[in-house]
Amino acid sequence: MSLKFYRKPVVDRPWRPPVMDEDCGKYNLMAAKTKKWLPPSLHFEQLVRNTTMPPCSLNDFMDYLVYVEQNAEPLQFFLWFCGYVRSWTELTAQERALVPRYDPARAEEALVLQRHLRQQHELRDGEGDVARSSSSKRKRGPKVRMLGRERRARNASKVSNILDILDAEVEDEKMSRHSAASAPSLPPPGSIVFNGLRPGTASSAASAIVGGLTPLAPEDQPFRDEITRVLGHYIQSSGARRLDLAVPDRASVLAATACTTHPTALLPAFEKSDALLRGKLHPNFIRASMANTNRPTTFLLRLLGILLIILGLGADLAFIILTPRFRLSRYWRIACFGLLAPGLAIFVASVDGLSLYLYFRGRRQLRPWEVEPLLPRSGRSSRSSSSSNESEAKSWKKRRHLRKGSEGSIGTMGADPLRKGSLRTFGPANVFQRDEWVEAYARRSFWTCWFEETLPAGQGEVGVLQAGVVLSAFIWAFLLAGGMAAGSVFVPAYDIFNMRWA
Repeated sequence: MSLKFYRKPVVDRPWRPPVMDEDCGKYNLMAAKTKKWLPPSLHFEQLVRNTTMPPCSLNDFMDYLVYVEQNAEPLQFFLWFCGYVRSWTELTAQERALVPRYDPARAEEALVLQRHLRQQHELRDGEGDVARSSSSKRKRGPKVRMLGRERRARNASKVSNILDILDAEVEDEKMSRHSAASAPSLPPPGSIVFNGLRPGTASSAASAIVGGLTPLAPEDQPFRDEITRVLGHYIQSSGARRLDLAVPDRASVLAATACTTHPTALLPAFEKSDALLRGKLHPNFIRASMANTNRPTTFLLRLLGILLIILGLGADLAFIILTPRFRLSRYWRIACFGLLAPGLAIFVASVDGLSLYLYFRGRRQLRPWEVEPLLPRSGRSSRSSSSSNESEAKSWKKRRHLRKGSEGSIGTMGADPLRKGSLRTFGPANVFQRDEWVEAYARRSFWTCWFEETLPAGQGEVGVLQAGVVLSAFIWAFLLAGGMAAGSVFVPAYDIFNMRWA
């Protein structure tokens, strides 16, 4: 179930089940379905590059994950990993060759060997029957190997594409260095896609180990300090922004990063974060961005739509009863269309959190975290904050955003004073229950929330989706209301005074 509106959090960090391999398969299918109804400018790749405009910018996505989903850790780790891959590509080929890759196949073989040795040790100590242990060994062996093959097949595309980026041929590297004198130092936006893919790249034939070079010790490998910080912040169970990983995935990442700082060592964590973002969090955010009202206003709109539908049906029933008494024409029953159509349109649009009145005005209500509480010293209210938000919303047409692309916001250093804490790699935990606006918004009355301050909705790509919702609401309202009004004409009149059909 997608979350559209903010609710006051009950706990600092809600418990979630870890993302399993089966969940990744479902999320991949959901991501493929999402791409069919999304415009290309709102795809996940464009969103994390920060090329979209509010209310679908990268800042808006992070705010939604922090305040509504309370699950911003996958995006924060995802942005860091993209910056880490970019930093890795800036190393020379000799430096990359000194760091061994993480091979999932060898890790599975090592796990099988470890289990085999443990079983032999149990047999020597007399723990368990010999026949029973041998049969379980025969059953476990193929199962683990099959899981390894399935896992490698599932990750083959991501592993190969990441390695294509990291291990480019020497000729391509020389050509890029030669063109760097007359071109910007940063790679073009299309050179790196944020799921680790680079389109149009063939499989590199270069090997990761150059002849005559000895791999570096784990403590001497590049970016060792940063990997240690990331493990303590995102991977370990005591981290401030720990990911919802299964125990085998968490142990696999910790074991792999203890041997190498190669980006493929973090592949299990990246795979789970990528699948969760693309298949669940990103579609939920797009649906929430389509809403231009808050939760109380949406409830009021749905109630208003249901009330108009009931009044329309009641008027139709009254015409059916009063037709023989006052000798009215049956065609008077079509007048109920004037109540049924608006009620159905309002109700259908409110299902997606959309107010037709605000849509045609080109405005939206403020989000709860955008409303500043009353400051007692200066006497500043939320009305002044909404005016500042409105002026800021008018200016983004010219300046787009504080940062145009995500290259500057996903740096591996983490400290970014121009961004808020949630967009910093090593920022604090995503806990906001002690923020001033949380208690202030909880004390607001329903009347205040119903008539919340508004600001221009902008002309971003989400307007296309809102227009589709409004158009579908009008179509459904016209068809259903017209069908009910036309069908009521053929219903025979009922004389309630004589208790018979006229």
